Amino acid sequence: MKTKSPFQPKALLWWVAIISLVLSGAMFYLLGTQAEIDVTVRQQRMIFPLIGIVIAGVCLIAGTAGRWFYPK
Repeated sequence: MKTKSPFQPKALLWWVAIISLVLSGAMFYLLGTQAEIDVTVRQQRMIFPLIGIVIAGVCLIAGTAGRWFYPK
């Protein structure tokens, strides 16, 4: 009898998406006071939300790919 593995790779993708958004939001928030002083940090600060959104988007697309690209 074949048993299912408790590991679900799609659940991992959702967690990676959530963690990337939280970490990028935290970095954006924490660099706020330093960005008021330094122009270079202000420019680099804007990269963190972009990276978080791109990682979360790729994970969400990969997590829902079966629904969109491989219909039953």
